[in-house]
Amino acid sequence: MPPICNNAPNPSLVSEWQAAGKHVILGFGGAGMGGSWAGDNNDCWEQCYGRETQVTDRLVEIVNELGLDGVDLDFEYHVTPQAVLFLNQVTNGLRSSLPEGSEISHAPMDSDIIPGKPYYEDVLKMIGNKLDFLNVQYYNGITRPVNGINVALSGKPSALSHYTQIVDDIFGGDPKRMIFGFCLEDCSGTVSNVNGAQASTIMTDLATTYPCNGGAFLWLSDDDNDGWSSVVGTTINNLALTGCSPSSTAAPQVTSQPTSPRPTPAPIVGSTPVPTTVTPTPDQPPTGGGGGPCCPAGFTGLKAWNDCHQFYHCVGGEVIEPLYDAPAGTLFDQNIQNTNWAAQVTCVVDNCGGKLPTAAPQVISQPTPPPAPTPTTAAPTPDQPPTGGGGDPCCPAGFTGLKAWNDCHQFYHCVAGKVEGPVYDAPAGTLFDQNLQINNWDYQVTCVVDNCGGRLRGRHN
Repeated sequence: MPPICNNAPNPSLVSEWQAAGKHVILGFGGAGMGGSWAGDNNDCWEQCYGRETQVTDRLVEIVNELGLDGVDLDFEYHVTPQAVLFLNQVTNGLRSSLPEGSEISHAPMDSDIIPGKPYYEDVLKMIGNKLDFLNVQYYNGITRPVNGINVALSGKPSALSHYTQIVDDIFGGDPKRMIFGFCLEDCSGTVSNVNGAQASTIMTDLATTYPCNGGAFLWLSDDDNDGWSSVVGTTINNLALTGCSPSSTAAPQVTSQPTSPRPTPAPIVGSTPVPTTVTPTPDQPPTGGGGGPCCPAGFTGLKAWNDCHQFYHCVGGEVIEPLYDAPAGTLFDQNIQNTNWAAQVTCVVDNCGGKLPTAAPQVISQPTPPPAPTPTTAAPTPDQPPTGGGGDPCCPAGFTGLKAWNDCHQFYHCVAGKVEGPVYDAPAGTLFDQNLQINNWDYQVTCVVDNCGGRLRGRHN
């Protein structure tokens, strides 16, 4: 049994904390695993890349063994393509494998989650819908809330504008999923130490814009010797009594239901499409199609569901969750293996007894701005030998997903660490984006192809 306190298991502590009304979360990461700041030589995260399934399985095992309430990923290392892939796959794996009702959070540095940076664009925009909380470290120098929540350093966002950007763009306007992070004693280097009275003022000011928010957290609990948590906790609870629903008696709690959309494709036929989004619905039961979702024996590709308003993925004849919604005004076209304008789709939903689609599974994407679209399909090339990537196609141990090949002009499936099916061509004008697990316009892709054992290599197009 893993140690909890004093380097000993102490399982009774978890029960005591939970009996007191606390949720006990397993933290994974932190500065000891590696930091992106100058002078830090730790690189433990590098040993995790390519082992996403093993990491996920071990975290789930610990949560189940100790009866914990969820997992927090504290990533403060360099946000490389490998890191993006790791964070996305582990987050998705946790959401699929943890017990129902478990909480999942990330605890990024404020400096990493601004528009244009990979943690913001390629992680939060992709898996923000899977998170119950985002524990933002507002003490790494880009913001200085101790000077005032609306005060910005030169050329930097204020803490409030940073907070608002994420609330609106990632969480669909829901501030209850944003937790404001404070540092008490260990952040003098960024002039970000905040005592209890100062933190109470900041949370009171935050409540003028977001009366019902996600609350606060403190780094580091060992420094809390003067009642910081008591002072700030009382302030937050009092604010919540008036700012949230009349029945609220504690700091705001968040729901585990996802509200932030993930990117998905515009239709590939017809007039120039407008940007669209689709929300994964992993907990939503099938609503049509006759029986449950199914896959013909050995089939890898996409299949329509719910009168083509939804679709799902088949890999080697097995259904891969979740169900996805087609964007508004579109349906999933079984024949071309992509979403299309509803008026141009003849809906086909079968129970795995009919003819299989002949097109390759065209991985979904939202490339913008799109060129004038023409009908395209991604044809499989089962007889075509791999033409690049270094060695033969391979899969990291235990990995299930898609991997790039041939300078990202092709891709293939991995199932539980084994290559399955043929190598597929990315449609003309696109490349396969290993980080996003989708095809995207070639000029928007940094190509990543690895050999399952070394560092990833990349190039910009």
